[in-house]
Amino acid sequence: MRGAGLPAGGDFDGGAADAGGEVEGFVEAEVGHRVGVGDDQNYRLVAELNTVFHRVVRDSGGGNATRLLVLPTPYTNADQGRLDALAAEIATLRDPMVAATIHFYGWWPFSVNIAGYTRFDATSEKDLSQAFDRAYNTFVAKGVPVIIGEYALLADEHTRPGIIERGEVRKYFAYLGQYAHQRQLTTMLWDAGQFLNFSRSLRVVASIERCAS
Repeated sequence: MRGAGLPAGGDFDGGAADAGGEVEGFVEAEVGHRVGVGDDQNYRLVAELNTVFHRVVRDSGGGNATRLLVLPTPYTNADQGRLDALAAEIATLRDPMVAATIHFYGWWPFSVNIAGYTRFDATSEKDLSQAFDRAYNTFVAKGVPVIIGEYALLADEHTRPGIIERGEVRKYFAYLGQYAHQRQLTTMLWDAGQFLNFSRSLRVVASIERCAS
């Protein structure tokens, strides 16, 4: 099952959600971190929220009976424990119209340009490919689509240009797009203003280079 309107390995225009597309439960899901509980309890709390979301939407009538619902992993990251927790939860729902979502901002030292990681090197490439491999093996290979609901670089933004060298940014986005396509992951770019300018309704490109990547 690929999911309605869900392109494999390409950028997805979130505006489709407003036209009757997918609905995501909540973003960067974590419940217990602020009250000091461990991962196991946090996984249970996130699963409870996802389950309630699923039930409320499905019971609300209309197109919601079959609408694609998007559920986040705990913390919306691709650590294997987080993926496994969501995979177990999705299995209990027995619903073919459910997708998983993660976020990806790259190998952290490269993403913020710290500790000498100034290039998109083998370490950064391995971090990306392993994360996407885990998402593919846990979900896509078993028929559950995956949306990378946010991707970018943490220090690549319009208010602080040049923190990451532009050529390295281009290499990162090119590799991410290619590998996401290879692993049949749908991508949704996180734009904090570095890709489109503030006239977002006109879709005026602020950085042709970044968007072309």
